[in-house]
Amino acid sequence: MVKLLSDPDTLNNDKEASRLAYIRACLESATPPLPKFDTSHRIAAVAVVIRPIGNSTDILFIKRATVEGDPWSGQMAFPGGHMDPADASPQMAAIRETEEETGVHLSMDLCLGRLAHQSPANRPRRQPMVVVPFVFGLPHDPRVNINHEVEEVVWGNMSEMMDGTLLATKTLEFAGSSAEFEGYLLGDGKFVWGLTYRTLQTLFRALNTCYVESH
Repeated sequence: MVKLLSDPDTLNNDKEASRLAYIRACLESATPPLPKFDTSHRIAAVAVVIRPIGNSTDILFIKRATVEGDPWSGQMAFPGGHMDPADASPQMAAIRETEEETGVHLSMDLCLGRLAHQSPANRPRRQPMVVVPFVFGLPHDPRVNINHEVEEVVWGNMSEMMDGTLLATKTLEFAGSSAEFEGYLLGDGKFVWGLTYRTLQTLFRALNTCYVESH
């Protein structure tokens, strides 16, 4: 688990725009090149939506609707989904899917950077998939309007995830057996784990590296 090294005031000060500018600057030096994926790969994209409001900096999560046969049914996740033929890029797929699922409107100018792509552990090998995460910053509290794919939108405090306050372990059924997983426990027992948790670790590691190099 990546713990908070940066000054909490950097993420929890009164200047909301400054917090987003700090995250953008950190990601500029941490964004890896996007490889050319094999045509056999299915490409998906997610949006890590950050909202600085008041003295808090929060990240948007969705609780996916319960759907029989869906390997991610009922799980906590970032908004996002597969690229459509009409999507010009993975980034545009993340923007489109976020608006469809949550009603939150994103745009290219709100994008703070991109994180390293991930591969879901529960994806069948015959259908390899990569997930490309993009980080967006919202200068306001957005209006949420979820669709049928989403049960609920939940905001998680960024500093409390980074400093370990929300860190937890939970025994879950995975690949036909029980295993213990590390993740973040949000309100009402909502557990962020798996690919979403790994993506957060990548983001937090980039912020920590940025802080260390600037001090």
